[in-house]
Amino acid sequence: MIASGPTKAVMAKAVSTLIIVAMPLVILVSIVSFLWGVWWLGLLAALGGAVLYKHHIPLVLIVIASTVGTMPFTFNQISNRMDHLGSVIREQSPEALTNPERLSIYLGNVVMGVAGFAMAAPEVALETLFLMHPNPAKSYSFDYGFAMKSAYIRKLVQDFATNVASGKSGKRLARVPLRWTPRMPYVLYDYRVSLALAGGGLRAVAHKTDDGFRIDNIITIDIRYSEGYRLDIFNAYGVRFYIDEAIFSAMQDLGWFNPYVVRYHWSVRTDKHGNLNT
Repeated sequence: MIASGPTKAVMAKAVSTLIIVAMPLVILVSIVSFLWGVWWLGLLAALGGAVLYKHHIPLVLIVIASTVGTMPFTFNQISNRMDHLGSVIREQSPEALTNPERLSIYLGNVVMGVAGFAMAAPEVALETLFLMHPNPAKSYSFDYGFAMKSAYIRKLVQDFATNVASGKSGKRLARVPLRWTPRMPYVLYDYRVSLALAGGGLRAVAHKTDDGFRIDNIITIDIRYSEGYRLDIFNAYGVRFYIDEAIFSAMQDLGWFNPYVVRYHWSVRTDKHGNLNT
């Protein structure tokens, strides 16, 4: 079947839009890859951008397959680079980092932020990228209830509302530290919220209404990298991949990243028994 004129025009526009969106990302990945010593990924990214620009879709697929096939080597090299940068910081000081090393960490933070968007986790993506704001405020407040998408957070709010309605607790919920564990049955579904809010704290206040309660909630979280935190993502079959926050914490010490506090607040309503309205 031969595509009609309008169909061809739509496809051409879609490809053009893809190129416009993809090219900055391709350039970023290529630069960061070379800075981190992952030269093959840098070459593949550059080649992928070139063939995408020329609309050679079969070659784009070959580049993607090659990228996936070399991922074990990529993960190991990133981890090796983490080892090197971490040792420089711990054995000497953040000031011992060279300018190219500082730039590699800085742009690595951009890649992690972009990855957050790719994972459909825009909140942690924005939190990550906003660390790079040159003149940040000390705190930010958002009227945003995305946390209720988490079964864990929703249960905390529901339990508080039920206890208030039954008279088992007062109308103020003291700070509840937010911690997700692998044993939680819904932890995989909560990744969007947990990535953005883990380490924060939930407080709530209940207000009596004519038909139930209004629960005002607030989650406060300190957005900063921790020198002592290491996230082991994968380590098996000769392949390892981890993130050492010490190298990003060093950039805070150098003034390249600026920590801040963010507060997410929202309200929910319940019936007279404390059941949350859907």
